[in-house]
Amino acid sequence: MLFLGGASLFFLFGFYVFQINHLTMLAYNTKSEEAKLTTLADESSSLETLHQENYAFQKFPTLAQTLNFVKTGTVSYVQVLEGTVAKQ
Repeated sequence: MLFLGGASLFFLFGFYVFQINHLTMLAYNTKSEEAKLTTLADESSSLETLHQENYAFQKFPTLAQTLNFVKTGTVSYVQVLEGTVAKQ
């Protein structure tokens, strides 16, 4: 009877040490994975911003065609002379 109690106590102590070791290992892995997740989230947001900027530039010709814009050759401005402006 004493032998069975000692053997079971030894087994439970070994199992306890194994579980504590496994729990500690999971805590370290969790911290490492959280650091990786933060890095990936930052990289993802920067790539998303870059993609939106590039997508907007690709969309301009289609948008211009939809709005019936045409290319201009030269630009000329209307010049207003001082003598022709109405005064009160």
